[in-house]
Amino acid sequence: MSVFSRRIPFNPSGDIPSLWGKVILITGGNTGTGKQSALELSKHQPSQIWIAARSAGNANATVVEIREQSPALSAQLLELDFASFYLIKNAARTFLESSSSAPPTSDVRAAIVSSVVHRFGPPGGIQFDSLKTRPKAFQRNTDTDKTTRYFPQLKGMFIHPGTVKTDLHNSADEVLLGRGLKKGQKVSCGSPRRKNVVNGEYYRPVGIFGKGSALSRDMKLAEKLWRLTEGPRGPL
Repeated sequence: MSVFSRRIPFNPSGDIPSLWGKVILITGGNTGTGKQSALELSKHQPSQIWIAARSAGNANATVVEIREQSPALSAQLLELDFASFYLIKNAARTFLESSSSAPPTSDVRAAIVSSVVHRFGPPGGIQFDSLKTRPKAFQRNTDTDKTTRYFPQLKGMFIHPGTVKTDLHNSADEVLLGRGLKKGQKVSCGSPRRKNVVNGEYYRPVGIFGKGSALSRDMKLAEKLWRLTEGPRGPL
């Protein structure tokens, strides 16, 4: 049995290897597990770390905090709004042009935050006839798997950090039971950097894989969803 099929101990401070020469881009890195992951990864000597967010104010505060913690690190803000394809392309252009001076690497990885909710979709996975918005958790799982098939040089995985108490649930009438941010970011920081990471897999805390739903592995469904996205986005 693979060690990844059962929970394994993980201590970010000691188990994350050196990230020297790596360029890290974190979307939503201004809050919650994204911010906590950025603060943890910045301790391990990456070349650059980018905090992508819609809100420049909150993101700037995170960048300042990272710079105070790791003065030698190049920490940058990237304004990004996934609601606009124009802004997405502009952010991608800015990132590629500004990060081109980083040491080259063939080990490119993408970790997409997902959720256990993807297991509870309707029969068939997606009801395309009544679809108005893309089902996020399920979409991330199928898209990540599809992307790794189109671009095998990219190591992609979708990760479920567990139930984490973040500021998304901080109103007086909401009570969320879950782990704190420091525990919640373990799977975000740990799974992507393991040497024997399984490409296109779904991970949950900590290091457990193979628990994605059958529909998340349905390549016909993934192809249909991919083509639906290509309409407004254009082909990659």
